[in-house]
Amino acid sequence: MTFSTQEQSWSPGLFRIPGLEAGAVRPDDELMLSLVPSDDRAVLEGSAEIVRTSLLGDRAVRITRRDATMRLVMSRGGVFHSADGEPVRSRRDAVAALRAAGIDVFRMAGEAVATAKVG
Repeated sequence: MTFSTQEQSWSPGLFRIPGLEAGAVRPDDELMLSLVPSDDRAVLEGSAEIVRTSLLGDRAVRITRRDATMRLVMSRGGVFHSADGEPVRSRRDAVAALRAAGIDVFRMAGEAVATAKVG
């Protein structure tokens, strides 16, 4: 997010997590909050809080997809500052676990690493 314009941009992959078509909706804080169950909303920072604290923490929240299934999304973020130390923009990277489908992608990744042949 660019703080001066409040403009957010989402990757095509981030649009796919909740089952949205890239470009069909304008990404913003309100849209993101509408996708997160109320139980999980308290852990998410809004734009004003990020500017005030200059912090954007690592989070795990559930996302409700358009088809009513849930995805567990882990995200890691950071705040970028101007030369005079003012927060200018933030970036958050997200990874969705296919929890609703019963697929443990982290276990699968661990198994893949354990069985990979080096050489």
